[in-house]
This record gives sequence, C-alpha cells and structure tokens, in this order.
Amino acid sequence: MLSFLDLNTNNTNILNRLIMSELDKFVIEFNKKLEDSLLSCDLWLTKDYTIVASHNSNKTAVITLGKLIMELRSSIEKLGLPPVKNYQIINLEMNTLLVAISLDDDHILSCVIDKSKITYGMLFAIIPSLIADFKKINN
Repeated sequence: MLSFLDLNTNNTNILNRLIMSELDKFVIEFNKKLEDSLLSCDLWLTKDYTIVASHNSNKTAVITLGKLIMELRSSIEKLGLPPVKNYQIINLEMNTLLVAISLDDDHILSCVIDKSKITYGMLFAIIPSLIADFKKINN
C-alpha cells in the first residue's frame, strides 16, 4: 500500500522527469538556433554546479567555468562596477567561443561554440529569446 509520502515522491519524480525532458528539448532547440555550431553545452545550477541538461557534456568544464564566472562576478562587484548582466563571452583560439548565459539566478547555460559557423550578430540575437524560452519552461 502506498502512503501519501510515496505518492508525493512519485509525483515529484514524474514532474522532475517531465521538466528534465523539457530542459533537454530546450538545449536541442538552442543547438538548432545556432545552426549546429554548438560543440558542447551544459545547463547547470549555480548553487552546486549540478548539470540538468546537456549536449556533449563536460562536468569538469562546468565546475571550472562555474568557479571562473562566480569569481568574475565577485571581483567586478568588489570593484564597484555595475554587475555582470546576462552573458559572458570568451574568445578562444581555433575559432572557438566559450559562452556563459545566466538564464536566471539559479541556472547558467555554458557553451562551447564553433564561431566559424555562426556570426556574433546571430548569437546576440538568440540570447534574449533563449532566456525568455527558459523562463516559460521553468515557471
């Protein structure tokens, strides 16, 4: 016989799987918008770097990038400058971009992008709609 707690846990697990599949679809759609220039992508939680959706995931990169982003934000705040807004872009060698997009206070989407397949204009045009799409899923 199932208790209320069992039912509640089961419903939570079902809900988590539904949300997870929506987040996976979100990453797939993002890749399509980037015209397959996305080499890897991780959607992760800012509190503990837990990956909740990904494409060619790299846990070590998430932790390293997470620490870098948090340190950058903290350092900018200590300087008395305005806070970092929605995204950070690091231009790497070999036609590669490292992009971190803050989707909300709890989620960051970090990506490695082949910049030979996309223009900066395309990337900048996608970011606001990406954030809006995430808020629709996550609310």
